[in-house]
Order: sequence, then structure tokens, then C-alpha cells
Amino acid sequence: KMLQIARSKLPNVMCLKADATNLPFEDQSFDYVFAITSFEFIENQDKAFAEAFRVLKIGGYFLIGALNLNSELGKHKNEKDTFRNAKFFTPQQLEQILKNYGSVTMQGGVVLQNGQIVDYYKTLPQHQRIENGAFIAALVRKSLD
Repeated sequence: KMLQIARSKLPNVMCLKADATNLPFEDQSFDYVFAITSFEFIENQDKAFAEAFRVLKIGGYFLIGALNLNSELGKHKNEKDTFRNAKFFTPQQLEQILKNYGSVTMQGGVVLQNGQIVDYYKTLPQHQRIENGAFIAALVRKSLD
């Protein structure tokens, strides 16, 4: 259903269903690869990361938005059917994976306490937003080697 919605809203964009661990594209096909809250729901994350970087051109950019295991949402994920089987990342885990592919820049997102937003890029230092934010954004420039 989401694919149908995307196609109707983006008639000039090719939208297709594919397996993230076996992408139907040639090596180094894209300048940019984006993944927003998707890797958490992929069983073989290592293979999916390898595929994302396989189709990314050298010097290209990979942007991932991932749910943070250290966040309030992450700490209570097993209480929600949607997230119970998801594999959230800590910032350290995500950085460790991504640095195998190139230089990594990380940002943190909204910090929640008791279900309420307590910070959105205002008061907490960046390292605290990365460590405790509900969302981790990481940008990787694929290495030239």
C-alpha cells in the first residue's frame, strides 16, 4: 500500500519493492543512498549495510536515520508491538558499523522524558542528544579506498 501511495504522489520517480540485502542495482550506481528507520527492521543488518555501500559510488553519501536504543523509546521498545522485534542501535554501535565504510558525522535528535519532548536542539549539548535522542542521524562519505 505504501508503494502505491508513493507512486501516486511521485509519478516521475521510479518506486520499486526490493530486498535490502540483495539490491537489484549495479555496483556504484548512486551518488546518494538514504535509509530512514528501516535498518531496525532488517534481520541481516550487516548484509543490508554492505549492499547499501555496494550500490553507492565512491565519494558518495549514505544518510541513515535510526532509532536509538538508549532513548526512552528504545528502553521501552519491548512494550510496543511495532518495535518489539526491531533491532535499535546505540550511537556507538551505529558509528562502529559505519566507520568501516568511510568518515562518519553524527547528530542526535529529540530527547524525550516521560513521553514528553524535553529538548530539540536547544539546551542539551550535542553529545547528549546523540546519546539519548530518540533518533540518530549519521552521514557517511564512502571512502576512496
